[in-house]
Amino acid sequence: MPLCQFEPTLEAPPSQWVCVRCGFVTHKPFNRAPSRECHGKRLPTTSQKCRYLGEVVRELAPGTTACGSRSVVLHRCNHHGDLTSTRRLSQATAAMLQEVDDEYQGRTCATCTDKPTGLVRCLGDKRCSQNTTSGIVTGASSEHWPCLGAIAIAAAEESLGFAVADHGLEAWQRDELEHLGVRWIEHGRPSLDDAKSHRKSENDLRAWWKPWICKASPFDLSLWVDADAVLVGDMSELFEKAKLQPCISTQARWSPSGRVYRPLLQELFPQVDATVSADLLTINSGLLAWSRNEPLIDEWMQYCERIMPTELAGRVIVRDQAALLCALLRRYLDGDVGVTLLESAWNVPADNLPSGKSKARKPISLDPCELLATAKRRHPDAKLVHWLGGVKPWTIRQQKTGRLPT
Repeated sequence: MPLCQFEPTLEAPPSQWVCVRCGFVTHKPFNRAPSRECHGKRLPTTSQKCRYLGEVVRELAPGTTACGSRSVVLHRCNHHGDLTSTRRLSQATAAMLQEVDDEYQGRTCATCTDKPTGLVRCLGDKRCSQNTTSGIVTGASSEHWPCLGAIAIAAAEESLGFAVADHGLEAWQRDELEHLGVRWIEHGRPSLDDAKSHRKSENDLRAWWKPWICKASPFDLSLWVDADAVLVGDMSELFEKAKLQPCISTQARWSPSGRVYRPLLQELFPQVDATVSADLLTINSGLLAWSRNEPLIDEWMQYCERIMPTELAGRVIVRDQAALLCALLRRYLDGDVGVTLLESAWNVPADNLPSGKSKARKPISLDPCELLATAKRRHPDAKLVHWLGGVKPWTIRQQKTGRLPT
């Protein structure tokens, strides 16, 4: 058998060396690396990071490995579904191999690009509809992938169109969505110059852009879904309702005190602060349905533009939702709100826990297929599950373990 051929790893610390043939790692410098028989098959270095690496499934203790004192972590690969590892297990002891079930394919994570994409694997031959009749609309960045992928699956299963505003997706995420026939949305946005002094971050600013994305929808009947929510019920009835008038979700377990809106209402609607309809205060802009050229979208945009340059923008917690409430209040004063407020099943908080108790939410898979299946199982009576508040699927593990999710 040939000896190992060592090269420095691609990432710090530089004192680690890896065999380019079998993946064995040593902490000793190259010129003092021990002679060692090599399996001879060239493999990716262990420092390569897989773009599809998913949730941690199992962590094997150092005592069951032949890799020094470090443990071996097995992940679910979001690309093809197999168990995979960031390290080669070719040097595993018999005890460790006994722990690994039949799902493990012996791969390092950098070798998983030869399989069908995760979403296509889940859906088979199903694709999103390419007609412009009915479709789902959202905007997302790379961290939203678990829910975004689940929304794409729901769209394909229901033969609906799917349109996305890309706010920072990775190339592989765009590739996965394009396999399903996604439409990409280019949208306008409010002027940023006057708003810069009031924004906390780029994400905070993007929270005002929703009506501009909705305005750019390519569908005759559109359904907006926040990218921290997943659809778990039949959507056909909602599209039928949207033919008559816009539909807006309400926030389950929401206390309609108006406290979060009070500064805004006192400034813009002092005459209705005490008498505003309690139902309107329960709205949540996480889900909306509307027909093309619906004037409410324009009215919503106008209030976003009106609020953003003012000092109120820094005090309004719910941002675009507050602007939507203002548009509805204007209609309320004119005598006709002209919208359908949906039942609570269309906006169920994850694990039935409201925002104030979101830290108690259960961890959930970051693979879109598994996340969607789990959300359906945990919420049998829901039609939409929403991770309201600060705790999202991709931050639960960070909160529970004190480290970033994989």
